[in-house]
Amino acid sequence: MKHLYPIIFILTTLSLNAQLREFHITEREPDASQVVQANTQYPDNAMILVYSDLEGLDFRSSVGGINQQRYNARANRYEILVNPQRQILFVAARGFIEQRIALINPSPKQVHYYLVEERGGQDEISVIFLVEPRDAKLYVENIPTEINKTVNVPLGTVKIRIEREGYRTVNSDLLIKAEQVNYEFSLQEVDLELVHIDANESDARVIVNGLEKGVTDNNKRLSLFLYSGDYTIEVQKNGFLTETQAIEVVEGRVNNFRFNLEKNTGILVIKVSPSDATVLINKRSCGNSRRIELAPGRYRVDFEARNFDAFSETIEIRRGQTRTLTASLEQHTGTLQFSVTPSTARVILKDNDGKVVERWIGNNLVRNLKVGTYTLELSGNGYRSKTLSFSINNDKAERVSFAMVEGEDRSRLERRREKRVRVSDDHIHVKVFNINKKRWIFIPSYIDCPVHYWEASDSEYAEIRYFIILSEDLILKEAYSRFTHCKICRGKTLFHNIIETSGKIIVTITGLSYIVLIAIALS
Repeated sequence: MKHLYPIIFILTTLSLNAQLREFHITEREPDASQVVQANTQYPDNAMILVYSDLEGLDFRSSVGGINQQRYNARANRYEILVNPQRQILFVAARGFIEQRIALINPSPKQVHYYLVEERGGQDEISVIFLVEPRDAKLYVENIPTEINKTVNVPLGTVKIRIEREGYRTVNSDLLIKAEQVNYEFSLQEVDLELVHIDANESDARVIVNGLEKGVTDNNKRLSLFLYSGDYTIEVQKNGFLTETQAIEVVEGRVNNFRFNLEKNTGILVIKVSPSDATVLINKRSCGNSRRIELAPGRYRVDFEARNFDAFSETIEIRRGQTRTLTASLEQHTGTLQFSVTPSTARVILKDNDGKVVERWIGNNLVRNLKVGTYTLELSGNGYRSKTLSFSINNDKAERVSFAMVEGEDRSRLERRREKRVRVSDDHIHVKVFNINKKRWIFIPSYIDCPVHYWEASDSEYAEIRYFIILSEDLILKEAYSRFTHCKICRGKTLFHNIIETSGKIIVTITGLSYIVLIAIALS
């Protein structure tokens, strides 16, 4: 008995196929009494209205062009919204053979009307379609039908289509008569036609009826030869949405077809503090870029920075949308435990940039100090001033204790007296002129080289500016042409202008027989 199983299976399969029913599809005239509502979601779509008493119909487009389909019970029709492009529509239902409705190329907001019924079998007869070439494809009422064999077709006028690559397609109405059995057709050969596929991208793959034909060149075009007839063209490129069109290659005409690929990407804009934080997308660094193009999908974004807490977030990128992700990292902090003697000492806390963070007197506990280097400036009456440096580490307490030394602190005037003048050449005379008394009060001897410092110590120097008279062979590091208030004299003629600057030499000249007056401020 086990040898009968394959035979039983084959018989069962044939029986199931024989039970599939067929559709009868015809175009229908518009019904003036019926109102077609505009669709606000797809305002530029075309509308396909299929009237039918059959339930559960499902519709398909050869290019995926259907955006919406629904059954309107009041109007007894199916309403299908499709993109305004060339495409083939199919209808299917449980227990029926899927069948082609029509090849359409609708304009925006155009309406097409069809009637779908179940095909009856009581008026069918057996006929033979004799077709050359013998491998051509025959469709009766859009149903694939065998050629050169006996088949059942309905009496009356039916639509037939016979096609084969390299031959002219036959589309006609055929009258099936009870007294006629054989129907003969001979297809006419046609020449290849030049077809241009133009896209908005180079290196895009062109697929014709499922077979890849090449890629677009630097001019964003692929030229090929096809026989006249209907084709489904797909244009694909990584990072872009595939565009599919049903085209018709017409005999005796230059056939140009345009494809516009849309980027299948979204934009991620990143705003992060600190600005030099490292950004990782799916564990891959995006460098210094803060505007990133990504394919649609979900991504994990990580932020890292030294002395800051790491942060991560999962986001979703949608096609054609810009997503902004803002992240502010929490900086690591620590605590300063400070004690000083005497308790009346004045304390100024400054960060590494010299900015004052806090002021207080005596001991103090300072919390939430950002990780980094700091200085403490200590002062007090009867005590010498002191500057201390320390570092704050993450989540740690830094203990700083200091006992100030008794003694008179140097006054600001005394500190100004110790302002030093740096010189770097032989045989330099230095003269000091008292502006108030209008006389020279101190003339030091020659200063030896290569580098020496000269310090003021006279108490009268509170209102004094230094004037250095340079002899020949001295080269300094600034441009003389930048300054117009300097007096350049021959011999030992005194200056006519007083130049004030912040402790910097402001004149440059290579003196041969010139003597240059150079001003250096004390403050």
